[in-house]
Amino acid sequence: MTGHIASLWVYPVKGARGVPVDEADVLPGTGLRHDRSLAIARGDQQVPPRTAWRPRSAFKQVARDPDMTQVTVTMAGSGEVELRHLAHPDGPPVRSDRPADGILGSWFGEPGLRLVRGDGAALWDLPDTELSLVNLATVRALAVPDLDLRRFRANVHLDGLPAFAELAWVGRRVRLGDCEVEVTRHTGRCRATSANPGTGERDVELPAVLARAFGHPNLGVYARLAAPHPARLRKGAPVTVGGPPGTVRHAD
Repeated sequence: MTGHIASLWVYPVKGARGVPVDEADVLPGTGLRHDRSLAIARGDQQVPPRTAWRPRSAFKQVARDPDMTQVTVTMAGSGEVELRHLAHPDGPPVRSDRPADGILGSWFGEPGLRLVRGDGAALWDLPDTELSLVNLATVRALAVPDLDLRRFRANVHLDGLPAFAELAWVGRRVRLGDCEVEVTRHTGRCRATSANPGTGERDVELPAVLARAFGHPNLGVYARLAAPHPARLRKGAPVTVGGPPGTVRHAD
């Protein structure tokens, strides 16, 4: 079974818009370089130590804060980012290399917000979900008109594969060009996918659509780097699947 990488996305700030890239390094225990390396933390939340995995409840996220889809990100080669909010086009940006000085609070009407850095710790929702893969054939099988792929916030969009093929990958190794990954679990979709990436409004209850169409809430899979050393992903690289399936794990 062979397909190809149709597109690659990095999400430097958890919950904010992604940045398309042609290639990206994958780091053991981290995922794509600069992916989910920053997040917006609430002032009343105790953020765990930087060396620990941190759950999404500590941060602003699309499932609870659909207006996060209106935060655009520009990323420099160094990984430093500049954030802007589409509802405040003339206001000052937030930069990751300097204090926000209350700008985030003014965007969201929520005092005490601050931009925090993972510094090598995962800012994923689950601790074994370093890469998010979506099969475009499965998305097309949903038959939802004009469905924006940005709803799924996947790092790797795959094409040229049969619809639903990825559901059998859990426990297997998948080669993405020169990069080999282990598929760890299905991606169970939550209310975050109901937010329109263009407007921030909840307009399609995708978890319900998935349940009606497929009988489960899963779309896509999570994976992690198989080797203990970095690898590189490239747009257009071939995708091949091998190895016996293991125990299927569904996202919590």
